[in-house]
Amino acid sequence: MGTTAPQLRAWGTPGWDTAGTGPVGLAFVGRTSTSTVQNPVQSLNRQIRRANERLPQGFYIARHYWDIESGGTDLDARSRFDVWQQFADAGIPRDGGMADLRAAAASGNPPFSAVICENIERSGRDTFDALKLEKELRARGMVVFATDEPIDVQAAEGSTILVRRMKQGVAEYFRYQLKAQMWEGLRQYVIGGWNTGPAPYGYQPERSIHPNPIKASMGATRARLVPDPEAGPWVTRIYEWRVYEKVSRLTIARRLDRAGAPSPDGKGWSPGAVARILKNPKYTGRVVLGRTRNTGTGQRKGERKVRDVPRAYWTWADDANRHPELVDMDLWEKAQLIGAERGNVRDTEHQTPASASRTVYPLRARIRCHKCQRRFHGITRPSRKPGQNYIYYL
Repeated sequence: MGTTAPQLRAWGTPGWDTAGTGPVGLAFVGRTSTSTVQNPVQSLNRQIRRANERLPQGFYIARHYWDIESGGTDLDARSRFDVWQQFADAGIPRDGGMADLRAAAASGNPPFSAVICENIERSGRDTFDALKLEKELRARGMVVFATDEPIDVQAAEGSTILVRRMKQGVAEYFRYQLKAQMWEGLRQYVIGGWNTGPAPYGYQPERSIHPNPIKASMGATRARLVPDPEAGPWVTRIYEWRVYEKVSRLTIARRLDRAGAPSPDGKGWSPGAVARILKNPKYTGRVVLGRTRNTGTGQRKGERKVRDVPRAYWTWADDANRHPELVDMDLWEKAQLIGAERGNVRDTEHQTPASASRTVYPLRARIRCHKCQRRFHGITRPSRKPGQNYIYYL
């Protein structure tokens, strides 16, 4: 194989095994981006096979660390998703993911002396994170080998490092170029009026065969939105209640339950379900893309950070590619402002038992002073007639 035995310490012994008297354990690190576009079982088996084929004499793989996640994920956020569990029964050995590899390397007596991967991109497509990993391992006397590079730590490393850094730069460039091209393709898909993701409540997907013959042969389809005859009218009513009566999302949810409206999940209505419907601009008859942006992983395992994107940066379907609307744009726009307009107003139709004996002011905070625009509140004053009170708004 044209390799020489690196001067690495044997497993389970302190210091360095310069005489080569014992087997040297390596840690395999692997990664596949997704479980849908790729076949993780075949990909990981190939990566492990190539690593084993390139092992110098006296070396063996002591631990297997791999993840199924994007190579652009920050190094400190790796191994937070459990997609790999879908393939736990595929017979691929796994001692953990990238996070477990780093923890083992930082321990006092790690069960491996170096790391090997199919190519340097498997450790991560982000150059900064790949270099950070290499630096961490080197600080502990470990190196990272790649099967597509010369494995010879006794030779000068200058040329190997130069080629590796060039490959890392190309890998990161390719990742950003691919993301940009995929995003532009998705934008054009939406401009053409085709829906992305599941059909929102109130609509049904009207599917057609994908125009790409290869994708069509794999069963891929495209979908336009058509109103659901049962759920669609309820969407219109939700917006009307919100805008014309200015009721809360809780009140709307309770009204829907009482009226027997089918809920999105079949488990009954909640204020959150109502809020998602009130925020979705697809009900105006145009598919929209880019309302939120993924900004990385959250503090909890498997959580993603998502932030809202200003409306000026949304991508809308062309007017010529509209689908039937359930609410007009003016009604949708007004619904977006009701929350700030309502403030902390409590709807009278779902009072708690503790507040049932209190005086109800139906117009409290719903009318404003013409001059100062402050909201009115109610007061009660007794009249001269016994048992009769007057209600005033100030």
